[in-house]
Order: sequence, then structure tokens, then C-alpha cells
Amino acid sequence: MVLEGGYNLNSLKVSSMAVIRTLQLNPNDSEAMNGLLQELSGDETTTYESLREQALDKPRNTFEATAVKLQATLCEHWKDLAAPDSQKLDATMKVVEEMIEHKHNYEDYKVKEAEEDKVL
Repeated sequence: MVLEGGYNLNSLKVSSMAVIRTLQLNPNDSEAMNGLLQELSGDETTTYESLREQALDKPRNTFEATAVKLQATLCEHWKDLAAPDSQKLDATMKVVEEMIEHKHNYEDYKVKEAEEDKVL
């Protein structure tokens, strides 16, 4: 589990409460999970399955960048985690640097991501 709230205390509070409420659910109770997801998202069509499909279809660059950066950091201590494809690591680290350069401005990053999707 990755919980990111940065230095925005309100975001951290909301995220923490969502995580606690999720952990309190029975993992086999899909109705309760979907109810919580719909409440948190404000969208009655949101389900665990729909979110899972979206995440598997196209993971966000921001998530992939975070995961690869975490892997790169941990590789310094656990050599077994070394990325077999160093080009992928280099490309993702470049994305991470761009995100830092944009000061994690999510809206700017989403615009850039949408433009890249149009090219593909």
C-alpha cells in the first residue's frame, strides 16, 4: 500500500480515513467494498471491478514512475530487486525527473499524458 498525501494535511487526512475504512471491510464482501468506493468517488457506477480493469488497461505514468523509483531506491539495499531492463528504468527515471521539475503539478502532467495518447 502506498499512501501519499505530501504536505497537504487535508489530503493526508482524507486518504488516511479512506485507507482505514477500506481496511475495516471484509475483503470478501464485494457489496460493502463497492458501496464504499461509490461513496468516496461520488459515482454510483464505480465498482472494484471497473477500477481494476481501468488500472490494468493503462496504469498511470505517475504510478509507474513511483513504482520504478521505489524499485531503484530499494535496489541500492537489495540487489535482487535490480531492474533487468535498465532502459526501462532510465526512461521512467526521466519521467520522475520531469514530474519533480513540474513540482508534481498533476494537471500539467495529465495534459502532457493526454497529448502523448493522441500521438499513439
